[in-house]
Amino acid sequence: MHFPESLSEAPLRILVVDDEPAMCALIKIILQREDRQVITAPGGVEGLRRFQQQPFDLVITDRAMPGLGGEELARAIKNQSPHTPIILITGLMSAVVDPTPFDGFLAKPFTGAQLHHLVAASLSDSLTVSHRS
Repeated sequence: MHFPESLSEAPLRILVVDDEPAMCALIKIILQREDRQVITAPGGVEGLRRFQQQPFDLVITDRAMPGLGGEELARAIKNQSPHTPIILITGLMSAVVDPTPFDGFLAKPFTGAQLHHLVAASLSDSLTVSHRS
């Protein structure tokens, strides 16, 4: 199964932020199967730094991370780039304080198909919003 790409021919660039290296590696493997360019960051501070250094089509972040958590990271990214879709991955959906900065949510544990579906939906919604702007 192949999921839609953006209007350009370049692979989509996705930033994955999680303080668990195994989770970053798993998400990267899943997304690279669909020809996505995946950059990982081991926490919120590093994720924000990488986002500020280069453009990304999508950000996927864990919620609970030491230092800069996923909710704070999402707000910082949306302040800089309001149309960049952000997916929150968490094991504690009930602990999400502010759902506003997120374009999608995925509960742990999740399947590769669930991740692909949410990524495709978030990117599709993002293309629709950015074309209206």
